[in-house]
Amino acid sequence: CEKLESVTIPASVTDCGDSAFQDCTGLTTVTIENGVTEIGNAAFQGCTDLTSVTIPRSVTSIGDAAFSDCSSLASVTIGDGVTKIGAAAFSSCYGLTSVTIPGNVVEIGEDAFSDCVTMRNVICNAVVPPSADFAFPYNITKRCELQVLTGSMEAYQKAEGWKNFRHIKGDAAGIAGIGDVDSGEISVSAAEGYITVNGAAD
Repeated sequence: CEKLESVTIPASVTDCGDSAFQDCTGLTTVTIENGVTEIGNAAFQGCTDLTSVTIPRSVTSIGDAAFSDCSSLASVTIGDGVTKIGAAAFSSCYGLTSVTIPGNVVEIGEDAFSDCVTMRNVICNAVVPPSADFAFPYNITKRCELQVLTGSMEAYQKAEGWKNFRHIKGDAAGIAGIGDVDSGEISVSAAEGYITVNGAAD
């Protein structure tokens, strides 16, 4: 499928199967519609011209090596329904400079971000550190800044796979992906590890 340039996975397809688009080197655009629940092992491995991908909130699992060797991949948006990121899922994504891990992730596989040589920033919105043994290699933990929820800093500083980061910063990014909400009479905001509610109901 070297000549395939774009693909849309419709909501009616729940599982993007193993090796579905592996080595489609001409693929530049992937649209994954909300309704897909799983991205299989090596589903997009070796799609060297793919530059960005948005994984919708319906997806719960990203398979092993799903986007590995996507050397041009520079932007990844991971939906907040994802609970598992497989081994080597984004390995050798040379263009990837940052990644935000949503709050529902509980497991990140070994070498998930290995050889992401331009990675500079990792944001994790999970209150409890996901299982991430060997997910981030030494060259990432040495140079990258890890941003976590302020109230979770101590937990990350002690957790396997996370404590190796030299630069861990508490950030007012919200609690597990909660953003500011303003309905006019009642507003909800999340910052510094706390939820603030302003306004009152009758």
